[in-house]
Amino acid sequence: MSSWISSSPFTYLIVFAFPAIDAVVPLLPGESVIVSAAVLSSSGQLVFAFILAAGFAGAVVGDSTMFLLGSKAGRPLANKIFRSDKARSRLDWAEHQLEEHGGRLVVAARFLPGGRTATTFGAGMLQMRWRKFIAADALGSALWAGLFATIGYMGGQAFQGSPWKGIALSLAIALGIGLSTEAVRRVRRRVKRSRDDG
Repeated sequence: MSSWISSSPFTYLIVFAFPAIDAVVPLLPGESVIVSAAVLSSSGQLVFAFILAAGFAGAVVGDSTMFLLGSKAGRPLANKIFRSDKARSRLDWAEHQLEEHGGRLVVAARFLPGGRTATTFGAGMLQMRWRKFIAADALGSALWAGLFATIGYMGGQAFQGSPWKGIALSLAIALGIGLSTEAVRRVRRRVKRSRDDG
């Protein structure tokens, strides 16, 4: 990831592109590019506000793309995109949770690795109102971009003379947040299942 990040203005386009693509194809580390760019902003090589704006815009564009795909193509496309058992399980979970929690899940799913793809697609497939979706998604994207940009900035401040140490520390924290969020989701799902079975 560090090889993609530099002090060039072109970096802002990368910060926009990765979260946008990550929402559609959850293989690219959107959080990582924001963290890395924010580390460089701590020493003045990039503008922190522009990183926030680019990360936020990329997240909203990517999520909106999945929402529109879900609303226009629905179940036939879902059967092609979510083919593995794990992917289907995430989509089923997202559909069930969206019916119960709606916009709150759209906000929370921004922090779930792989969960935002299923959730945004599911929101479109379930015909959630666009205004409700975009309002929740904008809030989630703002919190998401702000959190990871701040982590990167603080990591850069802690290692002013060695930005790569700041990137390594910040990425470790970001990874820990993602893994912890996913672990909490799985525990809650198991607890709910055991209650339903009981």
